[in-house]
Amino acid sequence: MRADSGTSTFMHVLAVALVFSLLGLALLAFIHSVRLEDRISTETPYIIELRKNYATDSFEVLKNWLNSQSGIVSGSLQLITKEEALKEMTSDPRVDIALTPGENPFFDIIWIGLDPKQDQEATIQKIQEHLRTQSIVNVAGDHVALKPELAKSLGKIKTVFIFITLLTAILAFLVTGYLVRVYIRTKFEIIQLWRLLGSTEEKITKPYIRIAITHGVASALMAIGLMGLALLALFYLSPWIYNLIDLKNFVLVMLVLLVIGPTLHIMGIRRALNSYLNK
Repeated sequence: MRADSGTSTFMHVLAVALVFSLLGLALLAFIHSVRLEDRISTETPYIIELRKNYATDSFEVLKNWLNSQSGIVSGSLQLITKEEALKEMTSDPRVDIALTPGENPFFDIIWIGLDPKQDQEATIQKIQEHLRTQSIVNVAGDHVALKPELAKSLGKIKTVFIFITLLTAILAFLVTGYLVRVYIRTKFEIIQLWRLLGSTEEKITKPYIRIAITHGVASALMAIGLMGLALLALFYLSPWIYNLIDLKNFVLVMLVLLVIGPTLHIMGIRRALNSYLNK
């Protein structure tokens, strides 16, 4: 009997944990989609491509001017040479570049960070106006974070993740409620016995609330473990997506699951017991 009870409890916790892990992954994706636009605007650099064989003196003059601008993050300016770019590209096995000996198709670029606390569009316009007077500049395009197509795409992504998160939240609510009701049904004879012995509703409910908290915490912890395995698989399958994950967001989702797990179980226990005790 105890073995059967232990197996049913484990299956209960596992089933809820599977649903909670889906909810956690959906919530994690939604949080990242919300913060992605901010990350793009704050972490995506503005690129200036220099002409080949530019004068060093002209570069120093441009560098000093850029460093003096209030809309540029102090100390963010970097010069990435064409030699460094070629070395980086050729060292990546996923990139197939056929080059003749001594050939280098890349240009030196200036990499700068824009201050998100200021009007980035105005900063870029000011930079572009100045760069038109500089003969060493080859290309200076628009900042990717300010393109309307990007904002539109991010809006669609957030909408999709909102829908998925809500869907998995409803699924978690329904699955948890059903499994709790099944569990209470197996205890119906004990509950009826307590009622015949004159136990109050509060006294009957209290031990099952403790069990609900235990099951909820166990389900949440197992769900966190399953999420960890999913993220580990993502690390090996798509490292570039894994690198977008912020540890703070993962910790936030962990806390949410640890709250939702016991809460849904307690709600389910109370509803199931009320339906039996009020018959």
